[in-house]
Amino acid sequence: MTTLGIDASALLKPNPTGVENYARFLLASMMAEPLAEGERVLLYARGEQPDGFMLPNGWEWKSLPFSMSKGWTHFRLSRELHEHSPDVFFSPAHEIPFATGTSKVVTTIHDVAFAVHPKLYSRLQNIRQRLAVRYAVSKASRIIAVSEVTKSDLAEYFKASAEKISVIHHAPTMTEKPTSEIIEAVLAKHHLEREKYFFYLGRIEDKKNVRVIVEAFNLYKLYKMTSVKLILAGGLSYGGAAIKTLAESSNASKDIVFLGYVDDADAPGLYAGALAFVFPSVAEGFGLPVLEAMSMGTPVLLSDIPVFHEVAGSAAIYVSSSDARAFAEKMKELAESAELRLSLRDRGLAQAEKYTWTETAKKTWIALRSV
Repeated sequence: MTTLGIDASALLKPNPTGVENYARFLLASMMAEPLAEGERVLLYARGEQPDGFMLPNGWEWKSLPFSMSKGWTHFRLSRELHEHSPDVFFSPAHEIPFATGTSKVVTTIHDVAFAVHPKLYSRLQNIRQRLAVRYAVSKASRIIAVSEVTKSDLAEYFKASAEKISVIHHAPTMTEKPTSEIIEAVLAKHHLEREKYFFYLGRIEDKKNVRVIVEAFNLYKLYKMTSVKLILAGGLSYGGAAIKTLAESSNASKDIVFLGYVDDADAPGLYAGALAFVFPSVAEGFGLPVLEAMSMGTPVLLSDIPVFHEVAGSAAIYVSSSDARAFAEKMKELAESAELRLSLRDRGLAQAEKYTWTETAKKTWIALRSV
């Protein structure tokens, strides 16, 4: 009997974002694949199995209660792995526990942007993530990197061996474009009109370079005095408060809307109803919102960083991440040219179809069984 243990904490996260959504969709697709003879899977979490969450044969939920609000991974999960080591332990979305017993370890590393651009993170964030990745690189028998860029960064900044890194891309978390009726209902809920807003979805933080969107939108409104809005969806993170203050003091403040966290049910309609999706990140491990926007038929305007070229190919418009004026000019082009938007829509849909969770799951199984 071969036992695979997986940290399933992401399945209990109330407001999942990119990394948690990766884990949720990956695990669901892994469950759709048959286990090999003699395999079983244990899902570790601090809470009980959610109501209505069905596990296939050979899969088992193992609740590990813990009284403290923090420290479950490094104390409670560590104890479990030390006392009852599975043959392989897989961490898809969190740090590797301090103790893993005799288990072989596989982990997904989503990015090391903190090492590439340390000034975009707080000192505490930088230290914690650096220690976690350094430990993962030394401990893991196999590392899953979500892009070739992340693999290259791991080799450059953490001396990770290329031989033990498997590059396995994400896939869209939204599989069906919403109907016109659903789009209109979502837009009405948020007091928006179709193709009357630029959309951003992600944390409001320095790493995502949201400040440049705000500056670009101010310039765009000077070029073109229209009723078009800028919709920023996501929670505030490092540098977010200053970005919000900048927006509130700008000449276009009445047309800049901070939505906060957006429910999964609303996100497809917000993507599909947008004039374009704007994502000017300085660094990303993959950039799942880019893939989601393309899968919803939304034109994408991106910063000119290598990982976005890897993900979006020729299906996007690229601009230097530091050039707010260039972003504003491209926003103006997108607003004025229905033909350009249609071309980007068609190319984006075709590009998004290249990525599926079925393929991601199959490659992940190969990586896990390789150790």
